[in-house]
Amino acid sequence: MDKVWWVRDNKLGIATLSDSTFTTLSTAGDTLRIYYSYTSTDIDALPPQYHDGIVGKALERIFAMKQNFSGAQYYAMQWSDAVRRAKVEANVMKDGALYEIKGHEY
Repeated sequence: MDKVWWVRDNKLGIATLSDSTFTTLSTAGDTLRIYYSYTSTDIDALPPQYHDGIVGKALERIFAMKQNFSGAQYYAMQWSDAVRRAKVEANVMKDGALYEIKGHEY
Protein backbone atom coordinates (compact mmCIF):
# COMPACT_ATOMS: atom_id res chain seq x y z
CA MET A 1 0.00 0.00 0.00
CA ASP A 2 1.57 3.27 -1.16
CA LYS A 3 0.79 6.75 0.06
CA VAL A 4 0.24 9.13 -2.86
CA TRP A 5 -0.58 12.80 -3.32
CA TRP A 6 -1.59 15.08 -6.17
CA VAL A 7 -2.70 18.62 -6.90
CA ARG A 8 -5.91 19.14 -8.87
CA ASP A 9 -7.90 22.37 -9.20
CA ASN A 10 -5.52 24.04 -6.72
CA LYS A 11 -6.37 21.43 -4.08
CA LEU A 12 -4.07 18.88 -2.46
CA GLY A 13 -5.27 15.29 -2.54
CA ILE A 14 -3.79 12.60 -0.27
CA ALA A 15 -4.65 8.91 -0.43
CA THR A 16 -3.36 5.40 -0.17
CA LEU A 17 -3.06 3.29 -3.30
CA SER A 18 -3.61 -0.45 -3.17
CA ASP A 19 -3.58 -2.21 -6.56
CA SER A 20 -5.52 0.38 -8.56
CA THR A 21 -7.80 1.59 -5.74
CA PHE A 22 -7.36 5.00 -4.13
CA THR A 23 -8.54 5.42 -0.54
CA THR A 24 -8.66 9.05 0.56
CA LEU A 25 -7.12 9.62 3.95
CA SER A 26 -9.29 11.17 6.66
CA THR A 27 -7.87 14.43 7.97
CA ALA A 28 -10.26 14.88 10.87
CA GLY A 29 -8.12 15.70 13.90
CA ASP A 30 -4.90 14.85 12.09
CA THR A 31 -1.94 17.12 11.53
CA LEU A 32 -0.59 17.37 8.03
CA ARG A 33 3.03 18.40 7.73
CA ILE A 34 4.26 19.24 4.25
CA TYR A 35 7.96 19.30 3.47
CA TYR A 36 8.93 21.11 0.33
CA SER A 37 12.32 21.46 -1.24
CA TYR A 38 13.58 22.87 -4.48
CA THR A 39 16.79 23.41 -6.29
CA SER A 40 17.66 26.41 -8.35
CA THR A 41 20.76 27.65 -10.07
CA ASP A 42 19.37 31.15 -10.66
CA ILE A 43 18.01 32.18 -7.28
CA ASP A 44 19.71 31.94 -3.92
CA ALA A 45 17.74 30.32 -1.13
CA LEU A 46 15.65 32.76 0.85
CA PRO A 47 17.19 33.77 4.18
CA PRO A 48 15.55 32.09 7.16
CA GLN A 49 14.32 35.39 8.65
CA TYR A 50 11.75 35.56 5.82
CA HIS A 51 10.32 32.05 6.28
CA ASP A 52 7.70 33.02 8.88
CA GLY A 53 6.44 35.84 6.69
CA ILE A 54 6.02 33.54 3.70
CA VAL A 55 4.17 30.99 5.82
CA GLY A 56 2.01 33.84 7.14
CA LYS A 57 1.01 34.81 3.58
CA ALA A 58 0.07 31.21 2.77
CA LEU A 59 -1.96 30.91 5.98
CA GLU A 60 -3.69 34.22 5.23
CA ARG A 61 -4.93 32.79 1.93
CA ILE A 62 -6.01 29.50 3.53
CA PHE A 63 -7.99 31.26 6.26
CA ALA A 64 -9.59 33.59 3.70
CA MET A 65 -10.66 30.61 1.55
CA LYS A 66 -12.28 29.07 4.63
CA GLN A 67 -13.96 32.45 5.30
CA ASN A 68 -12.20 32.80 8.65
CA PHE A 69 -11.52 36.49 8.16
CA SER A 70 -10.19 37.17 11.65
CA GLY A 71 -7.55 34.47 11.14
CA ALA A 72 -6.79 35.84 7.68
CA GLN A 73 -6.39 39.33 9.11
CA TYR A 74 -3.98 38.07 11.78
CA TYR A 75 -1.73 36.39 9.22
CA ALA A 76 -2.02 39.38 6.85
CA MET A 77 -0.53 41.50 9.64
CA GLN A 78 2.31 38.97 10.05
CA TRP A 79 2.99 39.19 6.30
CA SER A 80 2.91 43.01 6.39
CA ASP A 81 5.30 43.01 9.33
CA ALA A 82 7.69 40.68 7.47
CA VAL A 83 7.60 42.95 4.39
CA ARG A 84 8.24 46.02 6.57
CA ARG A 85 11.23 44.32 8.25
CA ALA A 86 12.59 43.24 4.85
CA LYS A 87 12.38 46.82 3.56
CA VAL A 88 14.20 48.08 6.64
CA GLU A 89 16.92 45.49 6.14
CA ALA A 90 17.22 46.43 2.48
CA ASN A 91 17.96 50.00 3.57
CA VAL A 92 20.63 49.01 6.07
CA MET A 93 24.22 48.54 5.09
CA LYS A 94 25.70 45.28 6.25
CA ASP A 95 27.71 47.07 8.95
CA GLY A 96 24.40 48.07 10.59
CA ALA A 97 24.46 51.74 9.62
CA LEU A 98 21.47 53.27 7.87
CA TYR A 99 22.18 54.97 4.63
CA GLU A 100 20.19 57.47 2.64
CA ILE A 101 20.70 58.70 -0.89
CA LYS A 102 20.33 62.45 -1.21
CA GLY A 103 20.41 64.39 -4.43
CA HIS A 104 22.92 67.21 -4.68
CA GLU A 105 23.27 69.93 -7.27
CA TYR A 106 26.64 70.41 -8.86
